[in-house]
Amino acid sequence: MRTLTRFAPLAIAAALCAAPALADDLPTLQKIKSSGTIVVGHRESSIPFSYLDGNQKPVGYSMDLCNKIVEEVKKELKMPALVTKLTPVTSQTRIPLMTNGTIDLECGST
Repeated sequence: MRTLTRFAPLAIAAALCAAPALADDLPTLQKIKSSGTIVVGHRESSIPFSYLDGNQKPVGYSMDLCNKIVEEVKKELKMPALVTKLTPVTSQTRIPLMTNGTIDLECGST
């Protein structure tokens, strides 16, 4: 956990460094901006990465990282009111849903 906490911000920062120059050219960011919604795919039972808590809310390490990425996307697109829609995925559906544009970001264990 300590390593994750220490390196997660660096990974997120590195991933987003190129975003300002590319934001207008990336179809996913264009779609998110025009729809006002980012769709996050998540697993329901991949403990400790992404799973449903007692309130049926997705939680876990992967969800923590995805939430930080969503916050950075909000900043990059200057859309603080960007809506986050959570969509359950499985190992069989995650790639097809990402490929066909149903989800914008996947918070799984692999």
